[in-house]
Amino acid sequence: SPKNAALASMYELCVSDRLGEYAYDAGLAGLLYEVKVMPRGVRLTFGGYNDKLKNFIEYVSKKLSKDVRKLLPRTDQEFDRYKDQVMRGLSAFDVKQPYFHASYYAQLLVQPRKFQYTNRELRDETRALLLPDLVAYAENVWKNGKGEALIQGNLNEKEAAGLVDV
Repeated sequence: SPKNAALASMYELCVSDRLGEYAYDAGLAGLLYEVKVMPRGVRLTFGGYNDKLKNFIEYVSKKLSKDVRKLLPRTDQEFDRYKDQVMRGLSAFDVKQPYFHASYYAQLLVQPRKFQYTNRELRDETRALLLPDLVAYAENVWKNGKGEALIQGNLNEKEAAGLVDV
C-alpha cells in the first residue's frame, strides 16, 4: 500500500541516521552497508575489502533485528523532523527536470502493478503518518520472510557460511 511505501522510506531514513556515526567510521575503513525496504522484503547490502567485515555485519544486523526501537525516533518532535525530511524530498519532485520525471515514471512501469504509487499518493500518506505507525511497521518488517544471500569475493565456502549465520 502507499502507506507501507511511505513507512518504508521513513524507516530507511531513521536507520541511516541512527547508524550514521558508526557507518561513517566503517566507511573510512572501506566498509559500507545499505538497508532498502523493497515490495517483497528487505535488502541488506554489505561491502568492503576488510577483515572486519564480519564484525560490521554482526553490529548492523544486531541493531536492525534486536534494537529495533532504538533506531526509531523517541519523541513526536524527532519524528516530525524525519517526516519533514521525507516530505521535502517528495515535494522537490515537482520542480525536477523533465528527464527526471521520465526516469521516475519509467521506473514505475517496471514495478508490479500493486506496488506502483505516484508521488502524490506517497506525499498524502507521509503527511498522515504518526510515530506509533512507524514503530508498528518497524517491529513487523523483520517478523516474517525468508533470507537469501549472494556472497561474492575472495571468501571460501566456510567463511561465506559464517557471514550468513550472522
